[in-house]
Amino acid sequence: MELEDKEYLEYEAQAEKEAPVLILTSLLNRIFEENFSIDNDEDDLNQSTVRLILALSSKKPGITQQEIVKISHLKCSTISIALGKLEEKEIIEKIPDRYDHRSSHIYLTEKGESLNRKRIEIVHNLEQFAKRNIPTRDIHDAIYVLKNYAINLIDKKEIEK
Repeated sequence: MELEDKEYLEYEAQAEKEAPVLILTSLLNRIFEENFSIDNDEDDLNQSTVRLILALSSKKPGITQQEIVKISHLKCSTISIALGKLEEKEIIEKIPDRYDHRSSHIYLTEKGESLNRKRIEIVHNLEQFAKRNIPTRDIHDAIYVLKNYAINLIDKKEIEK
């Protein structure tokens, strides 16, 4: 998809009248990923799972793999593979739990901290650009709606387990 192709945005928004918010959030994610990769020169940041792990490890040093799986709603194997690659590249450090040797705590290394600062800068710049010309109250309303969409879909997943 070309970023200039705004007709595609309109087509996609109209294509699925039954679920316009879900379709638009999916499209927004794809456009964000395109923009992120354009603004990013770090290969390690090109995977959304890596960015998520960096963000979570930064916010909660010592987070466990199980906590990341629970928060992200991604498969354990997906997180495990990403953590292995990040540890191999010395972006994170896994320290075994003193009491439960099956569990490890994840910390960003200096390299990981630097990479995370780069991630934050790119995301912040994209966010500022995306919000331009949109009133703050509309941004707050959109956040409220999207949070509730997510909560409702999480509830559905939990109910169906």
